[in-house]
Amino acid sequence: MFIYVTKREDADTLVAKGFKLLKADEKNNLWIFANDAKLNFDSDGMKVVVSDTLTF
Repeated sequence: MFIYVTKREDADTLVAKGFKLLKADEKNNLWIFANDAKLNFDSDGMKVVVSDTLTF
């Protein structure tokens, strides 16, 4: 599973929580993270998209 965010602040939050950043596209405001079962995901009010598809 993958987590997509569109705000730099949300990406920074996920990095701080230990999520692995797979792609950063700052030009298009898109950050993609791996969502493995080792970390608990709580959106904490962030706008995210959780998907089983990885797009580049």
